[in-house]
Amino acid sequence: MTRTMFKSLIGFFAVVNLVFLLIPAAPLAYAENLAAKADQTPVRSGPGENHRTLYLAGQYYPFKLIKRSGEWVNVVDFEGEKGWVHQAAVDTTETVIVRINLANIRLGPGTDYPVVFTCRRGATYKILGKEGIWINVLHKDGDMGWISRNMVWGLGR
Repeated sequence: MTRTMFKSLIGFFAVVNLVFLLIPAAPLAYAENLAAKADQTPVRSGPGENHRTLYLAGQYYPFKLIKRSGEWVNVVDFEGEKGWVHQAAVDTTETVIVRINLANIRLGPGTDYPVVFTCRRGATYKILGKEGIWINVLHKDGDMGWISRNMVWGLGR
């Protein structure tokens, strides 16, 4: 390897390292989606049981991960509320939450299918499948159907 080639390689690696140092890490922190595994999952003001409970999340309640601290995860929900949840209380099950006041759940993926039931803002569902803009969902009580992705929060996987 010639001296010129060696200098070029060193310059190249210096530029690559500089680029990685300048790329902000914050947008990547929201890349992971989590969901409450059970009803009554406490969302706390800090990482530990000694911190105040902000609210109790129901089964399938979706969160976006902000960061991890030991056995605790800092999360944000569909309303922008931030809190801490014990890592054992969440998993990576694909879930969504209804973000509009009233949503139709249909028999199939499209408006030409009949409405099976309606649900209110805050209803949570496990994702069973996706077809275009439609999501096949399951409620914890066993109700199933299809909802438009425009009506929910929690996707991005």
